[in-house]
Amino acid sequence: MSDLTADDLFPPPTAADDARTRVDRAIWEAANLQDGTGAFQTHPAFPGASTTVRRPKALPAVRAARLVASVAQGRLSELIREARGDGASWSAIGEALRLQPEGVEYERAEAAYRYAVGPEPDPDGDYLEWSRWRDRKIHWRCRSCDRYITDSGPYNPHPADQEAGHAADCERFRDEVQAYEQHIDEWDQVIEDGSR
Repeated sequence: MSDLTADDLFPPPTAADDARTRVDRAIWEAANLQDGTGAFQTHPAFPGASTTVRRPKALPAVRAARLVASVAQGRLSELIREARGDGASWSAIGEALRLQPEGVEYERAEAAYRYAVGPEPDPDGDYLEWSRWRDRKIHWRCRSCDRYITDSGPYNPHPADQEAGHAADCERFRDEVQAYEQHIDEWDQVIEDGSR
């Protein structure tokens, strides 16, 4: 029988454990900034405990948590644009976001794009029907040519139909176009071979 170690009894924290601790800290700090010391209460650490802990009251914590979630969502949107600028595909972004369906590259790419541009405008709202997709684009800076790109999403397969704004000599864009054309040539060959 082997001796148990502290790690056996108390496994090291996971990334999720660490993130929760940091989120809790951010909520506490936001509650303090929004509502001051009146946002906090002191109560027993657990039922029957003589030790007390200081925590935000529920409603100030809810307000603060909403603020933290909103800021995190905005930061996620910025990081998605940075990832596109670094050359990540929509499918790779969908995988990083753990969007379903897994293994279906085009559907995951489309889901990632829809996630990035946000929910569609309410068709019953003030938007005209023709404008529903007008602003459904995302913008990012290409790290290869340092140009501001308008990304229409993965709906049209040719890179020129997806990304507008690259410099004429952009290596990244040139490589994307070459990869697309090679893929089309391979499919044409498969089709040709199958028809013989």
